[in-house]
Amino acid sequence: MLTPQEEDFLLYWEKMRTLTPKWRYRLGPNLMIGLMFGLLMITYFLVDGWRDRALVTHADLVLIIAGALMIAVFVAILRSVMQWEKNEQRYTILQLKKKMQTFS
Repeated sequence: MLTPQEEDFLLYWEKMRTLTPKWRYRLGPNLMIGLMFGLLMITYFLVDGWRDRALVTHADLVLIIAGALMIAVFVAILRSVMQWEKNEQRYTILQLKKKMQTFS
């Protein structure tokens, strides 16, 4: 028997799964997590003493910041795709569970 939370999820995901996620949807909610990974990279390069050991030009700083932003966007999109697939898998399992209840 499905719990009320599972029934609510089934109704919610039936509506959501037909929508194709736009890039803004994928980027928006997960960008903060991606920015944390990017800031970790900036922290590693700039605070770890790398700046004292070598001559850092403005071009190097631009490359580091661009790399951090690319990492942030990649992590945000990857996380949203993983969440979408997880919800899709949960929906499929709950549909099978519901179908098995009707046969029992």
